[in-house]
Amino acid sequence: FPVTIDPVHRFNTVDSAVELTLWFMPLESVDDVDKLLSLEASFFYCNELRALSLYLLTQIRGRAGQYPKANDLQGGIPAYWSGVLSDSNPSDTDSWMYQIFEVEKPPVFKMFRQPPAMIKDESNNWIINPLAENITNLKPGYYQSLMIGTSEEYQKVYILGEWGITYDGKPVYPNYNDDLHSKRYRDWET
Repeated sequence: FPVTIDPVHRFNTVDSAVELTLWFMPLESVDDVDKLLSLEASFFYCNELRALSLYLLTQIRGRAGQYPKANDLQGGIPAYWSGVLSDSNPSDTDSWMYQIFEVEKPPVFKMFRQPPAMIKDESNNWIINPLAENITNLKPGYYQSLMIGTSEEYQKVYILGEWGITYDGKPVYPNYNDDLHSKRYRDWET
């Protein structure tokens, strides 16, 4: 079940002392829900949110904020944030993630977007975005090489940080191209 590495971290903030225990736990499918039973946590961090099912995320959210117990707190009011933090590339436009963050937009879900890795310059050429995150930790030309030989959908999701079609699994129609065959991407005359 949980793997604890360097279990307890203690540090001070401007307002108080913090004691943080980290548990690393693989939660990849609905079969892993049993690992969450009786778990009392303040918050969770989930890597690659789009890979989780909505059911699993719901179960994770149900365990966040259960520690510490209200009667153990001064005045019974938590002085800390609880919930789920996550990172992810955008998902397919037909996924639960797109539905929640772009269509429904419930107030308990918030999305923060990073600037895309590449942008177009005045001449309509792709260049590295000077506001992009983590560029200094990548080899020179990393994103430029990803642009070569990849579909526009791949580029939208993995380089530009936009919602798109990721083609997980084998496509039913291998030659299907959203940019050519979808009404959503073309102005059709009626």
